[in-house]
Amino acid sequence: MPTHEDAFRNAAKALKKPFKKLVFHIKQGLSSGMSASGEWLIYNAQRFSPYKFRAYQPMPWIGLKTRKRDESTQQRWQAIEKNLGTVGGTALDIGSNPGYFVLRLAEKGFYGIGIDMAYGHEQALDMLRVIWGKTRHAMFFEAGEDSEIRLLNITGIPANWVRTQLERACPDATIRVIGTFDRGAHQEIRQARTLFAVYR
Repeated sequence: MPTHEDAFRNAAKALKKPFKKLVFHIKQGLSSGMSASGEWLIYNAQRFSPYKFRAYQPMPWIGLKTRKRDESTQQRWQAIEKNLGTVGGTALDIGSNPGYFVLRLAEKGFYGIGIDMAYGHEQALDMLRVIWGKTRHAMFFEAGEDSEIRLLNITGIPANWVRTQLERACPDATIRVIGTFDRGAHQEIRQARTLFAVYR
């Protein structure tokens, strides 16, 4: 004779089946949506973000063009690729946006992780020290010289200030400028952003 536990178990199974079906259809919809309209999915995701996230990097793997910083993002990757000096390893991208550089590094055999947003200047500097302490070969660094740095009331040349911060956080490093890039044709402010390579 069925017990109360059996009845409860059967009821739970009956409820679980349509739920599983719903989850399956949602996953299928997201999957087809990502391949068919990756731009829509990524750009609408920012509506639910707790901070003002804006996806500006291209995602060619899913056919996404941002029409904003595609060319300058690809130029940055070309500069990084030329200066990698190694194939494979681990990589961390802080301020990764959707993860263009992480995925490009993965194509080169790297295990990569990308995270976005930091917690202010001093905390960022502390994070940079920790990251440099774990860096075995090279770190590539760029900051928003016409936006983020301006918020710190920097009066000198932004690129020089960035180099000073790198020297503070990475005192034993060899620091080289490997390129300067604008923010993209859509921006009114065309302050160049300097890309640094920081080597052991």
